[in-house]
This record gives sequence, C-alpha cells and structure tokens, in this order.
Amino acid sequence: MHTPGPWTATKHQASGVWMIDTTKEIRSGVVQQISQVGGHPDTKEANARLIAAAPELLEAVKRMAGDFHAGCPTHDMEKCTHALCLENSRLITHATG
Repeated sequence: MHTPGPWTATKHQASGVWMIDTTKEIRSGVVQQISQVGGHPDTKEANARLIAAAPELLEAVKRMAGDFHAGCPTHDMEKCTHALCLENSRLITHATG
C-alpha cells in the first residue's frame, strides 16, 4: 500500500532537487517525504508534479473503472473484455502491484 495522498511537489532551493511529500503531518510539524526527483533540469519539475499527482490519479482511475463498468454487459470486472475495462485494470494493477 502506498502512502495516502495528497502529495505535494516542492523545489529545494539550495540543491534544485524536487521533493515529494505528503501533506498530512505524521507528527506535529513533520510530514513524510515520499521521494526526491533529480535529473535533467528540463524535465524534473514535470516529473515531480506527475509523481505528486499519482495518488489522486489512481483514485480517479478506480472511480472511472467502477463507473464505466457499472454499465458493462458482463457486470464482472474480472471477465470483462471491453478495452477500457482492460486498460483500467492494467493501470490499477501496475500502480498497486
């Protein structure tokens, strides 16, 4: 299980490294660091923002899968062969293991 979101991306001014943190305090005044994003200056901010959005994106895919599948003829996500159901299942499995 991943650390619950929301997560934020902030740039460490001294090093230029982007930090991904939770927005929930694990104790008074302390938040949990999720990751650091370095790399090429042209892509690290975009990568950090994408990583920070991951928990919300996962929840959106889960909601879309449920909403879409409610109208699916099989009503069984395990047996559905519709392309969108298959892609949602693949993405959820990729994110959650």
